[in-house]
Formats: sequence, structure tokens, C-alpha cells
Amino acid sequence: MSETADPHPAEPLADHPAAPPADRHPAHTYSADPHSADPADDDLAVVDNRLIDRYPAVPAELIRRLRREESNRLAGARITSFLAVLVERATRQRLADPG
Repeated sequence: MSETADPHPAEPLADHPAAPPADRHPAHTYSADPHSADPADDDLAVVDNRLIDRYPAVPAELIRRLRREESNRLAGARITSFLAVLVERATRQRLADPG
């Protein structure tokens, strides 16, 4: 049996960007919680992280508040398959046009 090269070799940590500041991404939002009662909560945590990365000049708590407001606005939707996409789009629109 011959050894083959690892297709995904470990890269030195120095080649990776520094971790974001603690106020940008709380550690618990980096990955989905397999024990979460509602998978939509995990999807919305991913939306929070994406928006925080996209708008670094906007305070993370403001982004989370706007995203929660949009989530609440759509909370009664009968079809929830695309809820995270719709919430993210609406939040991005609010962030782009705060007026």
C-alpha cells in the first residue's frame, strides 16, 4: 500500500487572518448547534455573521437588532423554507438605506 499526499495539508496559522474581535462574532455563533430546538435559529445566526462581516463599520448589536426585527416581522409566515434568505435581504436593505 503506497502513501499518497494529503489533498488538504495543514496550513501554518500565520497564513490565516487574525480572528475577528470578540464583539463581532461571539464564539457560540460560529457553528450550528446540533442540539438547537429550532434549526432556523442556527440559520439566523449564520445570517448575523454574514451581515456583520459585510458591514464592519456598523455595530454588531445594531445588525443583530435589525435582523431580529425582520425575523419578527416574518415570524407568522406559513412557508418558512426561505425565511433566512428573506430576512437577510430585508436587513441588508435597511443597512444600506438607513433613512
